[in-house]
Amino acid sequence: MRLRPAYIRSHWGWVQEGLREVKALRGGSWRPEDIYAECVNKDAFLWVSDDTFVILKPTVDEYSGERILLTWMAWGKSKDDLMQKYQGQIVEIAKDQGFEKLQFYRHAKCFVEHKGWTKTYTIYEMEL
Repeated sequence: MRLRPAYIRSHWGWVQEGLREVKALRGGSWRPEDIYAECVNKDAFLWVSDDTFVILKPTVDEYSGERILLTWMAWGKSKDDLMQKYQGQIVEIAKDQGFEKLQFYRHAKCFVEHKGWTKTYTIYEMEL
């Protein structure tokens, strides 16, 4: 399936359900409505296929000034590895829009039993 850009208001029903599932798995202080607001304000962008959504968020490295495209949220009805399934398309989107790097966070529910630290996610980067 091909990802295509979409307006979040047109897909909010099922996207909201997916975001609630992501929140239940990942936790965090955000709410689905926060993600909605980011998309409406064009600080993040929704891409969809028939049963999957990906929300991409442009960022800038505060020190190098490099433009980074963050795969911020992703959810699909099938529980496939969405980054593996859509990586080629996301790389294409990033290159077409002039980004220098891609990032995504991989959630990990595991605990580092050292001085009270909790591992919440790992950041992966790809040079384009």
